[in-house]
Amino acid sequence: MKQQFPELPRVLEENKNPDELLSGDIISCGMKTKDELCMKVIRKFTEIFAVEVGNMCIKTLPTGGVYLLGGVTQGIMEFLE
Repeated sequence: MKQQFPELPRVLEENKNPDELLSGDIISCGMKTKDELCMKVIRKFTEIFAVEVGNMCIKTLPTGGVYLLGGVTQGIMEFLE
């Protein structure tokens, strides 16, 4: 995303080397401060996640529903809702 949007500030790179950044860093920054670059990453992840969950549902026809689990899902729950 930072290559696609070079004009946006790279807030996370002020304190860390880009190679040291973790998904939790991006999620925290995006959800807490609403940093524009981090939010673009969260939006793109959510789009991809939604497509894959939809594909899984078509393949398995889960009549009992679908549970979204994991650290990333928990971190962006407010955005998903």
